[in-house]
Amino acid sequence: MEDKAIKTNQNQTKEENAKDELFVKYKHKEADTFCDKEALSDIKNSDNILQDNYQETSDNDIHKSINEKNLESSKKSNKIFEKYQVKDIVFLAIMSAIVLVTSAVMPLVIPLQATVFGIAQLVTGLQLSIFPAIAIMKVRKVGSMFFMSIFTGIIQLIMSPAMFVNNIVIGLILELMIILIFRGYKKDSAVFFAVALYNPLSLPFNYVYNLIIGNEVMTAVADKAPWMAVGMSAAVLAVSVIGTLIGIRISKELKKAGVFKK
Repeated sequence: MEDKAIKTNQNQTKEENAKDELFVKYKHKEADTFCDKEALSDIKNSDNILQDNYQETSDNDIHKSINEKNLESSKKSNKIFEKYQVKDIVFLAIMSAIVLVTSAVMPLVIPLQATVFGIAQLVTGLQLSIFPAIAIMKVRKVGSMFFMSIFTGIIQLIMSPAMFVNNIVIGLILELMIILIFRGYKKDSAVFFAVALYNPLSLPFNYVYNLIIGNEVMTAVADKAPWMAVGMSAAVLAVSVIGTLIGIRISKELKKAGVFKK
């Protein structure tokens, strides 16, 4: 009986020890699971922090890039004088050549200049506004009008020194006005202003020039019929305005089509 009681106690002790071991293992497993969950949560939090930092860094880089581009664009827009490239000069020269070729009708009306004030400017009004407008809308640099004045004036010098001087002086006057008023050709209104006035300004200049050199035949046309001279001046201005608007429109369409590229 005693042996039986001892064995029973031993069995109970073993069962209790086994239970304690199972309890300890369960606790350890529960602790490990908790630690794993906690570690996983820390990893997720770290990942979220890294993603937030990356997103913040990316946003800062984007804003920095945008600010740099805006600053560069602002500096460029505030810059009045820009360096010319060879392609700019070539383009202005080509457009000037087109102006001269399309103005070949002017010699046909030269005999009428002694009787009709501004007839030469009227028949060349579209040519002297459409193509310069296209040229300056493409180049958009101070001096564009003056370069075209030189290019067209060189050929006109052969025919008449007065026409050459006329081109150069008017080109300089308009460039100065563009600098003082618009600070360059960045705005379409500046292009419109310069081109629309280019041809009409030759009328008073020619009158003053002929008055100075004593060419009474040319000045007498305006003196004898002042109202006709005013009417012809208005007509020349109207044609120049229409031609300039057409030139600006053509330039914008060419830009949309990808013909004009920087």
